[in-house]
Amino acid sequence: MKHLHLGLFGRFFSLFALTTLLLVVFVVLGIFAMSEDDAKAYLTDNQTTFQEILENIAREPLNTEKLNKDAAENRVELMIIQNGERWTTSEDFPTVGDVTQHAEMIGALYFAKFQGKYYLTGRQGNNYASVTSNIMNLIVYPNWMVFWPWVAALVVLTLCYVTLQRLLKPINLAIHSAERLSHGELDYQITQHPKTELSILTRGLNRMAKNLHRLFNAQNDLLLAISHELRSPLARMKISLAMLEASPTVDGLSQDIKHMDDLIAQLLEGERLKQGHAILDLTTFYLPTLIDDLLAEPLIAGRAKLNNEIPEVAVSMDVGRIMFALRNLLKNAIEHSPKDSLVEITITEQTSSIVIEVKDNGPGIPDELRTRIFEPFFRVENIDNRSFNGVGLGLFLCKRIVEAHHGEITVSNNPKGGCTFSIALPASLPL
Repeated sequence: MKHLHLGLFGRFFSLFALTTLLLVVFVVLGIFAMSEDDAKAYLTDNQTTFQEILENIAREPLNTEKLNKDAAENRVELMIIQNGERWTTSEDFPTVGDVTQHAEMIGALYFAKFQGKYYLTGRQGNNYASVTSNIMNLIVYPNWMVFWPWVAALVVLTLCYVTLQRLLKPINLAIHSAERLSHGELDYQITQHPKTELSILTRGLNRMAKNLHRLFNAQNDLLLAISHELRSPLARMKISLAMLEASPTVDGLSQDIKHMDDLIAQLLEGERLKQGHAILDLTTFYLPTLIDDLLAEPLIAGRAKLNNEIPEVAVSMDVGRIMFALRNLLKNAIEHSPKDSLVEITITEQTSSIVIEVKDNGPGIPDELRTRIFEPFFRVENIDNRSFNGVGLGLFLCKRIVEAHHGEITVSNNPKGGCTFSIALPASLPL
């Protein structure tokens, strides 16, 4: 036998229908709910009327057919005792002793609560008439319980909210997955799948991530294979050019070959840095020496200045790779800044990290592009009608180098123009 399986629409419809029904019931009960004290006050105000009705019933000859009909129409239960004979509309109606023994007198009427129901009893000599109303039993509560319908309505709304969150959780997971994928985390997978149509969405996102991961891996493998294969011909071309007489053509070809060789080296370096911390050649190096050596390089000397004293600390790092990252940031900053301006470097020592900031005076980076500048082969072009040299691997390698050191690299625009690249490196790393 197949179990009934509700789809997403069926579950939403059932949830909203049930919630609406329960809320209507509890709100109506809350509006008409009455405490025992209010019920007693109502009976006191109308005591004469109720007393006359019950005394008349107890005194008049029994007309059971009419009494049954009236009781059904008014949704009440009756008990009448006349001349020692007992008649009721219900077999489980309490005895006269039950409804009078612990009753509270309201004038000449007995008001009692017995087994969760409220009874009003009148007496005419030895004759009794007792009545209980189904409606009154539904809306009259002990004083401390009079607000329970509103509490129940609040509980229903809370349960509806929790259930709705659970039903919509796959959509939140899908949104989170899409955000992770958009940031390049192609190995991220959704591990929880609903038993509704939304499983098509979550499983589809997982398949898309796997396919993209496989596609990019194949693309990287192809690039690396081509890079390896190109190194030998490039080496032979270098040797051949070295044997030729110097000329503008030879110089141009040499520069092109060097550019291609640098590109291949960067591609291979990016692939090696996938291994993260394990690939680093860590040594403890004196930070002021590293910065002084960097600022003395020909393309940087005279174009950069320090804003503060360099903290005299020795930092665990891969010196060659950190030099590459800082050199790349400084050269980019110099290239993007006016020739008569200086790039600013600020180095601060914090509790557990060293922060190096490189500030330029260029046009800055559009907000919509700042999240993409660390992607491979991405170039920020046509800012102030300018185009910069390079193939878009420098910042990509900087990010991988910093992350391999368990650090973080960020970029922000300056209020007065230009941007600031910030590298935060741990003060110490395990060798």
